[in-house]
Amino acid sequence: MKLARAIEILADRVRTWTDEKLAIVLAFAEDGKMQYSNPCCCFLGVESFDVMHDDRSACGGYAMHYHRAVADEGSRLAEEAYYQIGQPLVFLRYQEEQAERTRQFIAILRAEIARRDATADRIRGYIKAAVHAGE
Repeated sequence: MKLARAIEILADRVRTWTDEKLAIVLAFAEDGKMQYSNPCCCFLGVESFDVMHDDRSACGGYAMHYHRAVADEGSRLAEEAYYQIGQPLVFLRYQEEQAERTRQFIAILRAEIARRDATADRIRGYIKAAVHAGE
């Protein structure tokens, strides 16, 4: 999977999240808690959480939310895409891969927030124009 396709898959997936979930996951990622190798902190882990956590013991140690999510083909594709955004053209150590993955994912989350803000601004503009037209 190419990087552009991986980004597109993740962007499409986070577009379905609520504003609250988007903010929670962004804060979690900015705190450096996203970890591909941890089922509670990888993409599927944060997408399927009931309560955000970075310790497997918080979900009974079994990460059942992850196992439910991985049963969905679209979720598995998104997890593969999340892995791919940490795989640049050159070989990196795991910590460097994880830093790149987090950097890319934060950019995807911020782009979605900006998209929503721009949409909300356009809607407010349309409403304002309609109100003034009716005066």
